[in-house]
Amino acid sequence: MRRIAKKYLPDRRIVVHSRAEIPTHFASEEAEREWWATHELADELAPSEAEIDRMTEQHHALVRRLQKNGRQEYNRHPRAKRT
Repeated sequence: MRRIAKKYLPDRRIVVHSRAEIPTHFASEEAEREWWATHELADELAPSEAEIDRMTEQHHALVRRLQKNGRQEYNRHPRAKRT
């Protein structure tokens, strides 16, 4: 796959106005990276600060619930065993 020149990126991106315009599958991570290098979300698709705050609150609530149920392993990496 060809690399996209950095000077191309800032002023020539295609604005995506609908989630239907975003491919649901990419052949590889590189293909997805290249697609996003030439596209950007329209302001109406970007989450508002209130939505981001709500998502953050929901994430913290989930972590607290998992911890309360004795499932702390979901929010930290297992420690390597010393030999």
